[in-house]
Parts: sequence; C-alpha cells; structure tokens
Amino acid sequence: MNNFTERSMQCILIGGCVEFTPYNRILKNTKTNKKLKLHVPASLCFERLLSNQGSVVPQDTLILCGWGEKNTAVSSNTYYQCILHLRKNLALVGLDNVIETVPRHGIMFNHNAEIIFNTITEEKEKPTFGNYARESDDENKPAYHLVSTKIPVQEESNDGYFASTAEEKNTGSGKKLALAIIAGVFAVALPLIFMHLHSTDDINDKYIKLASDKCTIFATDNRFSATEIKGLMDKAGLQCLNKETVFFTASPMQSRLNFIYCTVYDKNQQNCRSVTLIGKIKGAR
Repeated sequence: MNNFTERSMQCILIGGCVEFTPYNRILKNTKTNKKLKLHVPASLCFERLLSNQGSVVPQDTLILCGWGEKNTAVSSNTYYQCILHLRKNLALVGLDNVIETVPRHGIMFNHNAEIIFNTITEEKEKPTFGNYARESDDENKPAYHLVSTKIPVQEESNDGYFASTAEEKNTGSGKKLALAIIAGVFAVALPLIFMHLHSTDDINDKYIKLASDKCTIFATDNRFSATEIKGLMDKAGLQCLNKETVFFTASPMQSRLNFIYCTVYDKNQQNCRSVTLIGKIKGAR
C-alpha cells in the first residue's frame, strides 16, 4: 500500500524576490530570507488583490473576502487597520507602494509588478494503523482560523457609554461580532503609518481637518465642530493639550463615536489607540 499522500499549495512569487504562501499566510523575501506572517483577513484580502492585479477591488468586496459572514459587523476603522497591516508587512519584505488607492472606488495591486503563481506539491507519509492509512490530526487541521474580538465591558460612568480593553481570542461560537464591537475602548497600540505606508490621498479623501490649536483633529464630515469633538474626547478621557493627532468618525445615528487617538504621529513613529463611545452620549447632537 502506498503510505504517501500529496498535498498541493499555491506559492505566489511577487517582483521576483518575495514569496507569498496563502496556505500559511507567510511572506518571505527570497534574497534576505526575512519572513512575516499576515493576519487572516489581511492574507485573504491580499490574495484577492493579487488575483485581480491591475483591477480596482472595492472596500465592500475586500471586507466580505476577509471576514466572510461576519462582514456586516466590520467597521471602516477595522478595515483600514487591516490594510495598513498588509502595507506595513509588504514594505518590510521589500514591496513598497505596490497597493494603490483609487479614491472613492477601492484599492488595487500595481499592474507593473510581476506575479507568478506556482503550485508546490509536498509528499507526506501517512501514519498506518493495521491495514489502514489515515491522515494525521495535524493534516486535518485548517491552515488558518478566523479571529474575532472579545471585549470585556466595564462601566465607567453614568454618561451612557462603556469602556473596555480588547483581547483577541479564537472562537468557534456563532455569536455575532457585533456583540463584541458594541463594547468600546480598544487599548492597543495601532501603528497607523498613513504617511509612509498609506497614501496621503486616503486621509484627504476620508477626513476633513478641523481648526484646533492644541491638537490636530480630522473628521469624516462637518457634523461636529472641533469644540464639540474636544468635549467628547474629554468624556472618553482623551486629552487635547500637546499636539496629539485625532481621527474622529460618527455612526449615522451618532450612537457610536470612534476616535483614533495618537500621542505620537509622524513619518517615523506612530503611537495610537482606538476608542469608541457607545450609547446615549451627553454632548452629542
């Protein structure tokens, strides 16, 4: 009996020097041997961009591709962080500026970059049990899993909003990701490298700069003034005193207000966190 099985994996060679293996989400520079592993949504979005090289892929399509059935619970901030993570890791393995932004339409993988799709076949021996051969448990496991966010909630005040810290966990439950998102404060460092890894067109396209002397405030529209946003920042425990940079968004019904708050924000370094106010918020219109 043949106790060997063949397993095929796709390996994509980009620009003649970077290999991307969707099976294990690994990016590798073949010249320096530098390896990086992408997050699951970023890997799935990247694979879609590569297969549609030179064509614009809309944001909604990428969110559906990266998060599957949980796509309706994915915020724009989460999507932008995913693409930033992808751009950052591509740059670290030597692929700068290969993802292009087409304002108000989506993003695409540069059509000038050479892409070669290869199939790698591995031959693995099956463990045998009596007269039968079966695959090991490790081979039956999926190469990757979807990651959801679980946010323990802690009530901070009587103002009708909640604050919490984010904790990534694997989950097999069918609970909606929306239940997790309805929590609030993501106390994680977010390397928002807009100036280096993300086109400045994205900021100009998505945000309006508001007049403020002590911190820099960007908003997606003009529903809130800089003074009103500072008042809401105060409720969230965020300061506007020392040239901080703040990106502000509000849901259509203003029941959820989002801040990306950066104490350091320049070309070489970003120290940011995401904060969300949810519920009946005093000071909101």
